[in-house]
Amino acid sequence: MLRPVPRWTRRAEATGTPGSSSEGGQHTWCICEQCYRKRLRCSACDAQVGTRAFILEGDSRFYCRECFEKHPRCDTCDRPVASYYPSRPQSRILCDRCQSTSVTDPTAAHALYGRVRAALSRQIGMALHEPCQLKLVSRRQLMSLVDKSLLYNLDADSRGRCFGLFMRQGPHRSIFIESGLPQIVLLEVLAHEYAHAWQSENCREAGPREVQEGFAEWVAYKLLQYWGCKRRSDRMLRRDDLYGRGLKLVLAWEAEGGVPEVFRRVAQGAMTNA
Repeated sequence: MLRPVPRWTRRAEATGTPGSSSEGGQHTWCICEQCYRKRLRCSACDAQVGTRAFILEGDSRFYCRECFEKHPRCDTCDRPVASYYPSRPQSRILCDRCQSTSVTDPTAAHALYGRVRAALSRQIGMALHEPCQLKLVSRRQLMSLVDKSLLYNLDADSRGRCFGLFMRQGPHRSIFIESGLPQIVLLEVLAHEYAHAWQSENCREAGPREVQEGFAEWVAYKLLQYWGCKRRSDRMLRRDDLYGRGLKLVLAWEAEGGVPEVFRRVAQGAMTNA
C-alpha cells in the first residue's frame, strides 16, 4: 500500500494594526508595532515580514508575502523554502529544517525501523510473525515499484506525494521507503506501511480502502502521540481526503471499544457501517 501526503493551503495572517478577526482559513492578530518591526522576521529569507505576515495552519513560523506566495514549498512539511535551496534531478525540495534531519543512511533507517516496531509493540500490542524487510530506495525506484504494483492509478500530484510502499511478492514482504526523508516523516511513513504489513498477515479480506488506509493512519497517529509529536498528529486530523476520513473512522471505533475493538474490526475487514 502507499500513502500520499497532503499539501496544506490554508493560511493565517498577522498585521501590526489593532484588532483581531477570523474568517475562513485566515486569522488576524493584534501585535504592537515595536514587536512587529523588531521581532517578526520571515523564516525563509530572515527579512522583516513587511506589512503582512503569513503562517501555515498548525505552524508557528511566520513568512513574508514574497516567500509565502512565490517560493517553492517543502515536499514534506509544505513550508516555503529559501530561494537558495539545493535543486538536483530526482531530488525532493526540502526546507532547511527538514533537510537537517533527512535520513539517507540505511543503518540509521533500520535503527529507526526497530524503534517503530518496539514502540508499536509496547503501545498497542502490534507485532509481525513473519519478517518484513525495510529497503531505502530512490524516488525514481519508488515510483517504478508503484507502477509495477498495479494497485493504484495515481495522478501526477499523488505520485509526487508518495513516500513509501508495502509490497508482498510471494513469500517475501518488504517496506520500501524513499531515501532522504526527514526523520519525523520517515517514522510516520514506516508506521503506516508496517500497519499494512500487519494487515497482510491478519486480515481475512482487504475490506474497503477507507478502512485499510484509515487503520494504517491510525497506527501512525498512535505512534506520533506516543512520542509526543502533537503538531504532526494534529496535522493528520486535519486531512479531509480518504486517509483523513479513514483515520477519523478508526478513532471512532477506538472510542467505542478501545484498541481491541479496532483490531477486531480491521481483522474482519469491517465495512464503514459495521
